[in-house]
Amino acid sequence: MERLTSNKKVQEMGMFELAHNSCYEKDGKARYRDYDLDIDAKELTRKLLKDYADSDDSFTDDEDFDDWMMDYLQSGMDSMEGLLALFYRNLWAMADLHQRLKHYEDLEDQGKLPELPLPEDTLMMGMREKLRKCKGRYWFQGHWNEFGLGYFHKWGGNFEEFENGAGNYSTAIVELPNGKVVMPVADDIVFLNPFESGLG
Repeated sequence: MERLTSNKKVQEMGMFELAHNSCYEKDGKARYRDYDLDIDAKELTRKLLKDYADSDDSFTDDEDFDDWMMDYLQSGMDSMEGLLALFYRNLWAMADLHQRLKHYEDLEDQGKLPELPLPEDTLMMGMREKLRKCKGRYWFQGHWNEFGLGYFHKWGGNFEEFENGAGNYSTAIVELPNGKVVMPVADDIVFLNPFESGLG
């Protein structure tokens, strides 16, 4: 997939490329840029408020500015202040998304991310690596079947009918390497790797 973020200078970008890179982060702050302008998002919004909303630009600091933007957003798009607050919100949100996407696209260019989609076998191996390995036997079609490797998913239960009622017993739910799922009786399996509780 062709990347959307760019490390080029603005003058080297086409219109489509610039559209995806017009908002970006620098020193932890959102900025807007085009062919004629490169400006902090707050500074741009304050300038637009002064020019189009008759704002006196009396914000005491960045926190005060953010509080006013939140208040303006509450008024919706029925006022110029509300429209510009929405514009500012979209500027910093797009800058944040750009920064995050750029991080992953840079890693992909460096060959540090796997190609997607992953092959099904790779996905299954990743899941199986988290399961405990076991060996054992299970009863099927009138005879015992032994297996040297299985992947334990969880404990289960089964029952057998007798003349005086049903008898319940515990089972293991085990996936075989070929994908078949079997349910050996609990004491018919042996774990091949130790149990790890994950508790510190």
